[in-house]
Amino acid sequence: MSPTPAIAACNKSKEKPGGCALRGAKLALQPITDVIHVVHGTSGCLGHVWSSRPTQSSDLHLHRLSVTTALGEVDLVMGGTLRLQALLDRIADDFAPAGIFVYQSCLTAMLGDDLVSECQIASKRLHLPIIAIDAPGFAGGKQKGHQIAVKTLLEQVIGYQEPNISTPTDINLIGEFNVMGEVEAFNNILAELGIRILASIPGDGRFNHIASAHRAKMSLDLCSQAMPGLAERLYESYAIPFIKGSLYGSKPFANTLKSLAAQLVSTGANKQLTTNVEHYLFIEKQKLEQCLQLLRPRLNGKRVLIYLGGLKTWSLIEDLQAAGLIICGVSLHKCNERDKSLHAEIKQQCTNNKLPDWQEKELTELLKSGQVDILLSGGGMRYTAQKYAVPCVEMSHERKFSLLGLNGIIALLNEIDAMLHMPILQLISSEIMAKSAMPALASQCQIIRSSVIGNIQPFAFTQPMGALLAIQGIQGGKVLLFGAQGCAASGLIFLSRYFGEQINIHSVSLNEIETIHGGQNTLVESLRSLSTSDTSIIAIVTTGMMDAQGVCLHTLRNEAHAESLQLSDMIDIYTPDFEGTLQDGWGKAIHAVAQKITEMPSTVLHQTAPISLIVLVGSHLSIADIEWLKQLADDFGISAYFLPDLSTSLDGQFTGSEDYLLNGGVSLSRLACEQSNIPVLALGEQMRDSFHTLNQSARDGLLLNKLTGLKATDHLIQFFTQLSGQNVPPKYIRQRAQLLDVMMDNAKILCRGKAVLAAEPDLLFDLTYWLQESGISIEQAISPVPHKLLTQLPLSNVLIGDTQTVMAQITHANILIAPDSFYSFAQNAGLQHFAIGIHEPTHIGVPHFLRLGYQGARNLIFNFSNLLLDIA
Repeated sequence: MSPTPAIAACNKSKEKPGGCALRGAKLALQPITDVIHVVHGTSGCLGHVWSSRPTQSSDLHLHRLSVTTALGEVDLVMGGTLRLQALLDRIADDFAPAGIFVYQSCLTAMLGDDLVSECQIASKRLHLPIIAIDAPGFAGGKQKGHQIAVKTLLEQVIGYQEPNISTPTDINLIGEFNVMGEVEAFNNILAELGIRILASIPGDGRFNHIASAHRAKMSLDLCSQAMPGLAERLYESYAIPFIKGSLYGSKPFANTLKSLAAQLVSTGANKQLTTNVEHYLFIEKQKLEQCLQLLRPRLNGKRVLIYLGGLKTWSLIEDLQAAGLIICGVSLHKCNERDKSLHAEIKQQCTNNKLPDWQEKELTELLKSGQVDILLSGGGMRYTAQKYAVPCVEMSHERKFSLLGLNGIIALLNEIDAMLHMPILQLISSEIMAKSAMPALASQCQIIRSSVIGNIQPFAFTQPMGALLAIQGIQGGKVLLFGAQGCAASGLIFLSRYFGEQINIHSVSLNEIETIHGGQNTLVESLRSLSTSDTSIIAIVTTGMMDAQGVCLHTLRNEAHAESLQLSDMIDIYTPDFEGTLQDGWGKAIHAVAQKITEMPSTVLHQTAPISLIVLVGSHLSIADIEWLKQLADDFGISAYFLPDLSTSLDGQFTGSEDYLLNGGVSLSRLACEQSNIPVLALGEQMRDSFHTLNQSARDGLLLNKLTGLKATDHLIQFFTQLSGQNVPPKYIRQRAQLLDVMMDNAKILCRGKAVLAAEPDLLFDLTYWLQESGISIEQAISPVPHKLLTQLPLSNVLIGDTQTVMAQITHANILIAPDSFYSFAQNAGLQHFAIGIHEPTHIGVPHFLRLGYQGARNLIFNFSNLLLDIA
């Protein structure tokens, strides 16, 4: 096998791993709103979902559910077909969907599950359309998944049902995802004009409507990449004519409506349709001109860089220029040959014939140079741009405003104006220019496992996510994810959005052939590309697919040794995503690092502080918690080393560069020099193995599982007092008194609280004791996985389950303490919601919320008291 493709794959995914075929298929089909979308595999493949995006529905919201068969280790041996059939029965009974789409994953494809046959069997039994989507991640990239989605619709859905009624103006709308309700809004516009959307594919789509799409009079193809070739195939199979159009940009939108009306009139529609379109456009153009008159003086001369896909880029250029904005460049990174030829045509129309086609590798230097005033981009470039004081208007599926038609241009220009005139922008620009184990408790809490099959909207991340996140806190640490490219894309998207920072992830990005052969050559070439002078350690993190295949990293690394690669700075982390959660992967990663530290040469350095301490940080602590612990150590005169240390790598530094991503974190060489006979403070049960590894020769170490609240802080400060031999600094005595006062003042309010708590084991354990201390009663606690620590909780039981399990327990509760992904569920149920843990963010600043110490406990009391104020 030639090594060149492997090098290219790793280099391509160095900063932005691409999506896989599974992701492409789900992105293309999941906006169909009355269908349940099931991934036959592990929870790790649920990273590619629409639940966090503003893809709306005018009726049902089944497309927002994330469902998986959640295969475990036993299923890898016995097969997952029985589990799949049981889950399909559960879905049919609980949700009564119009259909079910079942997606093949890398793991189940490798196991040989006959998904097509299983879906046919279930379909006959349940009298329900159940469609197999054979798109395992290793089958190709995201675009391959789009192609598989189109093929599936044509072969198994379209043409299998007749519409209830038929009109001369029935059309198919192809390639729109209904972001911010754009399909629904466009449908309302067309209805006023006298046109009916028979089938929207996929946005706001209905299974039965799509099944009758073969009876449309014509198709409007809005995005050739979203549903590639669908309009053409409908023409070939059913003689349905089509036009290509755009909902974005005033002129492209107007031309689309005119062409649509003309085509329908030519096929027998009323000629009044053309008059209706002209009248509508006349009114809308007047509104746009009024907006331009107001905004043109404020926007004139501002330089815009557009980093979007082709169609959206060309649709917007003319309107941006009409507002006085200067297009200083576009990117062709997602463009096909048609888009590139269109770029050349538009370039001729631009002032001074300049429209440079910037590539991704040039963007950082361009943003840094000060030649760009604002960036129009997807979410991936947002955080990079902000490092250089360049505001970014997010234009991808995560945007919070509609781009539809002429009103969309007005909304976009207002958004650009607001971003350009933020008061803080000038300030930021000037900055750049200036340049122990706890005593065992009696076992009393019963762990109740769910009897249902599969997970619906699981609320915990997988082990690989925890491992790759932990390595972000190692100075010079790099992660090489050993799996398909979609695995890395999932982690990058979620963690980048949670921390508001770029995440340093690299992927082997195995394709179908490499997966079959074990990926040895690809791994070796990927390691070679990562072994640079700024690398302190490379963590090879496995996924469920590779663990199920029985891959031995030690053997593969020996092959790498034969290739003359230096292996002393590499660690193997086995993190199958079919078991455990983020905290387990985090714990395994730090344990592997701890073992590596003990193997490194240890020399006693001259110490600037009389006492040193290693602090092992659990995944459930925030960046603000780490910073507070650092200050605590300083106040006691202790030189503390934090492993890992996200507070210097993912803390949102504004440095004008991205160097801190590798330079931040704890230095392993320094830890190796200092670790001999130094006590260890471990925070969280997930750190137990690492604690025993590093604390073997020290007597004063401590492992703490209770960290939040008055008593927990007392215990922590007592440890620092005994270790340092100093008295408690006066400020902590004052803060403790303030906390006591706040607890007294708010006791009556807090007693109103009846909470349902959902979290991973370590965080759940910690918060349970704080809630008990504060006076808030716990109606039910739910963990995504069982753990021996949970048996020590002062509760009668803990449930093991998913989001559906959590929401079934809210009957008597008034507050839901759970990850941010529960926010919409809590709103719909009329509950107050407090966000905890790592998940897709809907609240701002969750990674920087202080929970530890007397001040952190006081913050919690204030937050919960405000949430409970209006509850009788």
